[in-house]
Amino acid sequence: MYRTTRGAEQRRLQCLQDIQNLQEEIKLLQISNEKLNAVGLDDMSFTELASLGSMLDEGFRIVDEQLDNVGAHEEITTKQIFEYDLMGGPDWTQRIEKEDLAYQSLLAGRRVALRNKAREFRLSPPETQPWRSDDPERLKMDIDSLEMEKERLRLFNQRMLGKELDGMSYAELFVFSFEISGASRKVVSMKKIKRDEEMRKTKRPRPSVNEVYIRSVFF
Repeated sequence: MYRTTRGAEQRRLQCLQDIQNLQEEIKLLQISNEKLNAVGLDDMSFTELASLGSMLDEGFRIVDEQLDNVGAHEEITTKQIFEYDLMGGPDWTQRIEKEDLAYQSLLAGRRVALRNKAREFRLSPPETQPWRSDDPERLKMDIDSLEMEKERLRLFNQRMLGKELDGMSYAELFVFSFEISGASRKVVSMKKIKRDEEMRKTKRPRPSVNEVYIRSVFF
């Protein structure tokens, strides 16, 4: 049990303020992340969806281009050549590629689970999500965790737009391209729904035969 001094209380309050600021930043990043993954599109207008679709299409083009570059220029080290011969040549290479792809697919599934959990938490009542710790050290750990989450979301959002791709493996790029194309297709579908809704609102109903007759006689 630690003693609560004036200095400790000030540090605690500063930590709480930092946590609140980080939560607000993460909230905005989460919303962007959801939109980039075609989640929660109902409140977007046709124009906003068109802009989002363009960004995803450009992101897919860049990731796909990087995918080709990585596939064509992956460096083969001496160690890899030795392993290639030792482990059985093409069969071993294909197995490693499949394992890498399976792992990246697993990570993609975890990203979906994290995104859904974060959305559920963000939309839950405020009283269910307060920070109650009085321990400055525990609060600092919370801040570190939030900083990591903030960076994770920022980097993911950038990569969905085709940015900061350096260092990504072929399997990572492949799975990302699949995620981007899937989101793009969902945006296209939502654009069609929004366009149909707007057309229904602006389209005037055709007058019936009786209405035409009445107008011709009395007006």
